[in-house]
Amino acid sequence: MRKSPRRALLLAPALLTMVAGARTAAVPTTGPRFAVSFPASRSAAPQDGRVLLLVSTDSTAEPRFQIQDGPATQLVFGLDVAGVKPGQPVIVGPSAWGYPIRSLKD
Repeated sequence: MRKSPRRALLLAPALLTMVAGARTAAVPTTGPRFAVSFPASRSAAPQDGRVLLLVSTDSTAEPRFQIQDGPATQLVFGLDVAGVKPGQPVIVGPSAWGYPIRSLKD
């Protein structure tokens, strides 16, 4: 069965728009931003993983244990990282996914 050239032509503009949009999309700059890094004394090798930023208004308990389902929960934001070198800052900002709110700008 032969593919229709017309169908391919209809898809091409949509794909070009998505690729062009991905390259020119502006990084959000509104809202708080946190720089997180690690020293070479912890690891000289680049690291892959997930950076979690926990934000709490309760100084009486460990923030890790304050993230829960319910109205008393505190905030957590995260992003995946790959090849982060010692001393290289990872910026946790408006594009990081959060719970229970979506973004730090909110």
